[in-house]
Amino acid sequence: NSTWTKMPNTVDGDAGEVEINTLHFTSYVIGGEENESSSTEATVITESGGSASSGERTLRTFEEEDFEANNTREEIFLGDLIAQEEYVIEIYNPIIRILDIVLVMQEDTQSTTLIVEKTAEDAFAIDLVDLAYTSLEENTIERLLVSFAIEKSFIETYGYNLDNLALQDDEANIYEIESLGEDDNYEYFQAELDATRNFRIVEGTTGSEEEEEVVEEEEEDIEEEREDAAVIEEKVTIKPILKTSLGTLAIIILSLLITTGVLLRKGKYKISYEELEQKD
Repeated sequence: NSTWTKMPNTVDGDAGEVEINTLHFTSYVIGGEENESSSTEATVITESGGSASSGERTLRTFEEEDFEANNTREEIFLGDLIAQEEYVIEIYNPIIRILDIVLVMQEDTQSTTLIVEKTAEDAFAIDLVDLAYTSLEENTIERLLVSFAIEKSFIETYGYNLDNLALQDDEANIYEIESLGEDDNYEYFQAELDATRNFRIVEGTTGSEEEEEVVEEEEEDIEEEREDAAVIEEKVTIKPILKTSLGTLAIIILSLLITTGVLLRKGKYKISYEELEQKD
């Protein structure tokens, strides 16, 4: 009988290699330790894509057995995925807050694993990796629809407005969320995502009618400010012109008066206004 011994090793996930140091020849196998992440089987719900909108799905809320798990990270091995087939991966982890994920790939993938993890009190992460634990490129994902829950106590503690809740990723992209329903303890939502990232629950807007109204109001305010500035500039320009014109007129009148006075003093003769006008 032989005994298997774990050798000191170095794992290069990007290259898919395991390096060990040994002093003798013998038989070696690559193995791994069982982790605490639960394993869930992915279910194909249609063979040609399809829709998983809230109107076509029955909401399954958290049940008592779901609270027995205390994992903050789940790794679900999906295996080989076929392009344009729609998969529903059931998770139902109240710690991470995720119920399930609907996934459609743009191209076939092999040995695919889905990773979901609680990353903060108000955030969770979703990732798809290959056999070497390298994240799949974003353009390989056709659709990613996540259903999740938020505790009512959490919403009350932070004073969130249910009508204005959204998800925000690390690149500050905002994702609109749709309400699926509620129970005594949770509000349930779903969101269409365009990538596997870290997502945070926020109170914000996704740029619909409210945002358009704000933009329009800001543009109107800017236009009014420009008009006011133009009026002020016009007034500032007119005043110096008026001052210059009045000053010039005063000088001309004064010159005429002086000229007239001089002529009258010199006059050894009487001069009438008519003659003065003729001289002018």
